[in-house]
Amino acid sequence: MKTPRISARALIVKHNAVLVIEYKDEAGIWYTLPGGGQQYGEDLITCVRREILEETGLHITVGEVRFVREFIADDQHRVSIIFECDVERDRTSSSPTNPDPGQIGWKWLEFDQLATSRFYPRPIAQALLTTDDKLIYLGDVN
Repeated sequence: MKTPRISARALIVKHNAVLVIEYKDEAGIWYTLPGGGQQYGEDLITCVRREILEETGLHITVGEVRFVREFIADDQHRVSIIFECDVERDRTSSSPTNPDPGQIGWKWLEFDQLATSRFYPRPIAQALLTTDDKLIYLGDVN
């Protein structure tokens, strides 16, 4: 029996830019929020802190839940809890401790680049570009 995969992600905004993880595939560069899968016995706050340290080398403080997003397809069901976070120590020279496969780095992506970049999932970019602070559940949309 398959079960949903739960992940914790960080929404870190600074000077009209959002912290993203950068990947490269055959179609070029693409971005997503930092974070990843929750391990058995790990609470979501610990998960998001660990994932950000692994992917960026940064230490964060974790705030409120900003978005919940589901993705349901034939062979997978993912639930992402996205927390508003802040960088504790902006150590831009920090290196990821355990980057994801395919990850080529991390960067601050300007808000005005969200609409024209390959940023996934798209509903997060759209939500960031709106002023609807009540929007939390993004549902099962690409």
